[in-house]
Amino acid sequence: MTRIMILEDNQDSLKALQIMIQKISSDIMIVPVSSLEDARKALQEAKEPFHVFMLDINLQEKDAEDTSGLTFAGEIRKLRQYAFTPIVMITSLASLELKAYRELHCYQYIIKPYQEEEIQRLIHKVLFQTGEASEPSVLIKKEGINYKLFCKDIICIRAIPRGVSIVLAK
Repeated sequence: MTRIMILEDNQDSLKALQIMIQKISSDIMIVPVSSLEDARKALQEAKEPFHVFMLDINLQEKDAEDTSGLTFAGEIRKLRQYAFTPIVMITSLASLELKAYRELHCYQYIIKPYQEEEIQRLIHKVLFQTGEASEPSVLIKKEGINYKLFCKDIICIRAIPRGVSIVLAK
């Protein structure tokens, strides 16, 4: 089952995102949280890993300077198991887009208001790229060209001077 955490302080937006995403598949479990404290608690208590994080940047509507969502994204990135997990920033603050991409390596930055089709397209894209249904593979670079090798095709890997030798099945 795919697990998605949605951190959104506005209850109407939180419910709307849940409904939009649940229409995609019954195999998606959404963990909705509305505060930084709840998000931290859900992350600590998770028995299964999250596959996607959708985070609002500003979690206190009355404080225009609040960037709690970015703080939480930074905390996620510090956890080894989530170093490459897609983080989608959903916000009305267009000014923080560069920071989200450069410092937090977020996957996507969506400005409110958003459309249901946009959210569903994004989730389809993210889930496809997280490899939920794909076979395990490794990426090998040889003479400047990247090759994707499926683990099931690798028979043997040997260390040789200045590299490796990979024996593949036909």
